[in-house]
Amino acid sequence: METDPIVLSPDRIANYRPLFVTALGVAAGILACGLLSGLGAALLAILALAIGTVLFIKKFRRTACFFAAVLFGLAAAFLGKPRTFAEGNYRVSGVVIQIDEGSEGIILTLKSASLNGNLLNKRVRLSVDSLVLVNVGDKIEADAHCRMPQAGTGLDEMKLRLSAGIGCIAQSGALRVVSHGHAPLARLSCAAREGVVKRIERAFGEDAGFFTAVLLGDKSELEAARISAFRASGTAHLLAISGFHMGVVVGVVGALVPKRKRGLRFGVTCAVMLLYCTLAAYAPGFVRAAIMTFFLMLSALLDREGDSLTSLSAALLLILAFNPYQLYSIGLQLSFSACFGIVLFSRSISTFLEKHRFPGKLASALATTVSALFGTFVFQLRYYSSFSPYTVLANLIAVPVFSLVVILGLLVTALCFISPPAAAFLAAAPRGLLFAIEKFLGFLSHLPLASMEFNPASGFCCLIWLAALFALSEYTLRSLKKRLALASVLFGIFTSVYVFGIIRA
Repeated sequence: METDPIVLSPDRIANYRPLFVTALGVAAGILACGLLSGLGAALLAILALAIGTVLFIKKFRRTACFFAAVLFGLAAAFLGKPRTFAEGNYRVSGVVIQIDEGSEGIILTLKSASLNGNLLNKRVRLSVDSLVLVNVGDKIEADAHCRMPQAGTGLDEMKLRLSAGIGCIAQSGALRVVSHGHAPLARLSCAAREGVVKRIERAFGEDAGFFTAVLLGDKSELEAARISAFRASGTAHLLAISGFHMGVVVGVVGALVPKRKRGLRFGVTCAVMLLYCTLAAYAPGFVRAAIMTFFLMLSALLDREGDSLTSLSAALLLILAFNPYQLYSIGLQLSFSACFGIVLFSRSISTFLEKHRFPGKLASALATTVSALFGTFVFQLRYYSSFSPYTVLANLIAVPVFSLVVILGLLVTALCFISPPAAAFLAAAPRGLLFAIEKFLGFLSHLPLASMEFNPASGFCCLIWLAALFALSEYTLRSLKKRLALASVLFGIFTSVYVFGIIRA
């Protein structure tokens, strides 16, 4: 958590964090590249370079850092655009790195892909009607109808597919396996993941799809009714692997490795986190939590004070450095906005509640829940167009119980490698807790106004909302009265833009 004292300053408007400013600049550059044409992006890059250079010469280096980050974001997004091609029939070839089942049939994800021998710089999502025996790591060929993801406004397919690294959508009746033994790391990861999934299926029976989702992030076998129940109560975030799982990893390693051996504990924890990230297919929320945990542990190892906002910014920068279009990932936006809200407000809310005689643990749980809801509220409107007034109550009761479900689920899964019968017997405990949670959420979903429908919020609304939250937080170095006034202005702009969007729709 944030440990730096926050002191009012007549000279500084905000509590400066270099990595936070850099992350804002990179994100702004990526968004600008997505909104502008090629010529517009080039002109903006020249303008950012000119302004940044002048500011650097004038020794306004903190502001110059922001414009340099904008320039980096523009360049990364422009270079990361997929190579264009005309829609039509092509001979597709590539190495299989993922195999899924969907409504379109069997779906393969290909890397090192080419169309008629012309290499693509993005992956191919290939749907096939009938599938010969194919494994991860096989190089395949297929005669397929190919198109680029469609660009548009709002939640366009292009940005969502690019967030997963996909630049071509293909469909074929059949395919041919050309050779085997490619992508050894992907094959090893897939084999390990399949081994864990088999243990989960053996231990948890009918609830295996649920535990595969919450332990490994694979929701392909999760029933739609279950997803709807969690989403309606505002607890859908529980189905995503995130920081809590990372906390369990750190706790287990901490219990096994002596505290005095800090270097060994740090190394073992990093290795286990990397292994878990691989098994979880590098889910955005989990990667964010892993990077934040890494930096906070590194700070402790070097006897430096930890800083949550800096760690969160570093996580975002590293993710965007590998794929700038991850910025458009719904999972990443929800994960980072929730964590952003917690960083900004959890300490202040917890302190306020403790002053009013709330028990420490209850105050901390309530502060974390409310803070995360502050961060994700507008994104909930944007992607799900709904909000439940019982969300705080649902989370206060469901989160602690669900935490125990996850811990027991991990222990049962590990035990299944040693004694499957014992694991299947002990799995009754987390399955019973899961049954209780779902009954409770079902009860809430039948209460009056359990799910309130709203018009979707625009991306601009999301940006204004986050800016208003930052203005209201203690990171803005002004008195509470001035912070409230500034936040009120921003919330007013948010409301105006949101209402205008409703009228225009």
